[in-house]
Amino acid sequence: MSGLLSVARAQRLRAVVTSALPHTYSRTPRAVNTSNPDYETFADEATATGVACFYGTRSRGRREEIGKVVSNEPLFLADASDPIAAGDVVSNVREAAGTLLLAGPLIVLAVEPKAAAGIALARHVQLESAQAAPAVETG
Repeated sequence: MSGLLSVARAQRLRAVVTSALPHTYSRTPRAVNTSNPDYETFADEATATGVACFYGTRSRGRREEIGKVVSNEPLFLADASDPIAAGDVVSNVREAAGTLLLAGPLIVLAVEPKAAAGIALARHVQLESAQAAPAVETG
């Protein structure tokens, strides 16, 4: 056994991962503004809704002059086949029950590149708007 997955097995694994993405979001792609290339526009008519994803936050702490600062950064995973790209707008992130987790809009800063070899299962998407707030020092 070579240790690599067959294409069929990798595709089944991707289907399992995709079905395990518990949230949905709306994606509005960035459009080229032909009348003024210095001004970005967004193609509202091309908005895709109900796209599978995972959304959460992760806290990162660091020390600064004012004390300990904690940044709550969005953690967003998209299906490997999702055409999301830097500059797109993410909004309306919801749980399966319909609970709104993130209204947005947030702009996509970067998307983990697709796998060079093999089959990717999901891609990490970096969103704007990490918020920093001073934390209270204890002890």
